[in-house]
Amino acid sequence: MSRELSVTGETEGSVLGAAAYAYHTLGMMDSFRYLLERNPIIQNVRPKANAREFYQIQFKRYMHLYWKFQKVIAP
Repeated sequence: MSRELSVTGETEGSVLGAAAYAYHTLGMMDSFRYLLERNPIIQNVRPKANAREFYQIQFKRYMHLYWKFQKVIAP
């Protein structure tokens, strides 16, 4: 699945997004509007169609290794 990615000017955007998602999941935040007002979207990035196959292969490799090492790390 390919989705457009909205990028803000926040350099720690992934951390901010993870925290916001956690607050939202816990019911501590109703909307993401507050964050978007303070961190406006500066760019929308659309995935390149020809890169999709490459990333699907890499993701399959990642998942294979994740489950393989999961048994080692958390027996």
